[in-house]
Amino acid sequence: MRFIAKICVEAQGSVRDITVVRGQSEAINAGILATLWAWQYQPYSINHRAVPFCYVASFLFKTQ
Repeated sequence: MRFIAKICVEAQGSVRDITVVRGQSEAINAGILATLWAWQYQPYSINHRAVPFCYVASFLFKTQ
């Protein structure tokens, strides 16, 4: 199973927004999104100044 999301992060490192690009069932998406919302990032900096950023992340899950 592949899950792709666009994750936007505040300058302080907290998640600001998540957009599902390619998901699975609502139940699976809910579990993945709960985990992604809990993540805390190291601030991204340009010229030693923390700035917000967005990126697209792809996750591959194997079922048994």
